[in-house]
Amino acid sequence: MAKEILVTDIITEQMIQAGISLITKLDSIGADIKSAFWLYLPDEKTWQLIIASPDIDNEGPRNFYKKIMLINKEANDEYIIPLDNISATELSNKIV
Repeated sequence: MAKEILVTDIITEQMIQAGISLITKLDSIGADIKSAFWLYLPDEKTWQLIIASPDIDNEGPRNFYKKIMLINKEANDEYIIPLDNISATELSNKIV
């Protein structure tokens, strides 16, 4: 069964690998990922995985998050990133 990773104020190898795994799986189902990176939010003392894709403009964020939820649901013994720690955004986002 999949386990959620603990996202803390220090980025871990486990977080990095979980991010790589998620992006790879999104890519394998045809998601058009243009940018993905971990961003530290000092006020919340946590990391956020930022994913930028034109799919968000075309299909809407709800459909994109559904893809992420499906991938998380199908994860076996892998670590997954909680949705609270993922931000899917448009390419026009200034932070991207």
